Amino acid sequence: MLVTSKGESALAVLRQQLPAPVQSLTVSLLTSERDGLKQLEQSVSKITTEITNLNKADLRRDIERCRQTIDQLHARIGEIDRELGDWARRNIDPVPPALDGLRPAALAQHVLEGQEFHAWFPDRLDGRAAHEIAFAADDVAHVRTARQRIGGI
Repeated sequence: MLVTSKGESALAVLRQQLPAPVQSLTVSLLTSERDGLKQLEQSVSKITTEITNLNKADLRRDIERCRQTIDQLHARIGEIDRELGDWARRNIDPVPPALDGLRPAALAQHVLEGQEFHAWFPDRLDGRAAHEIAFAADDVAHVRTARQRIGGI
């Protein structure tokens, strides 16, 4: 990243705001040429030391562990997508033809309109907003598409 400023004090303040591991890698070119080169040499030396001290076997294990975690998360996202799809189908798809093939919301409305005839239902539907479907089929499709897009990352 390159940051420019007319004054060295602004760069010093910005440097102090950076995380400690990054601070030692910054170079100020506003200082004298000698100081700037010294900072550059220190940064290169720190990077070289960091790379030299890396344990490649440990890094490979960490990378593999991260990949497994990502795979597990993708699998879980897939499970959630399937659960959402199943739930959506149960709540959006028409009911069996024996029940006039109505969608669940229309069936509930039909039951409300014929309450006397359907008095044997164990629960009471009273037309309150809490009993209304809060989203449309397009909303479910949008969530599914978003989840699939995330799963592909």
